[in-house]
Amino acid sequence: MTEDTKYYSLDRLEGGLAVLLGDDETPLVISVEALEDPPAPCGDAPAKQGPSFREGDVLVHKNGRWQRDDAETARRRKKNAALLANLRRRGGQGRL
Repeated sequence: MTEDTKYYSLDRLEGGLAVLLGDDETPLVISVEALEDPPAPCGDAPAKQGPSFREGDVLVHKNGRWQRDDAETARRRKKNAALLANLRRRGGQGRL
């Protein structure tokens, strides 16, 4: 994770729209199509299917397209799982 990288989490998919939340909680609504890799031009190798994004994935906008940051997604999922486990141990009481 670099300090100047802007991360967005995929909050939800609504029809043909993807709602992203920046780290500052600012929402960004984009077309689901913007998450898919563009098809290969005619005559080239068949188009590969773009990555399948799911809610909670952490995305960055690089080189004109949205990309999942697998390392940051894994880090945040692990942190959230630990917080949830801690809450369950405490019976839902106390601080996070």
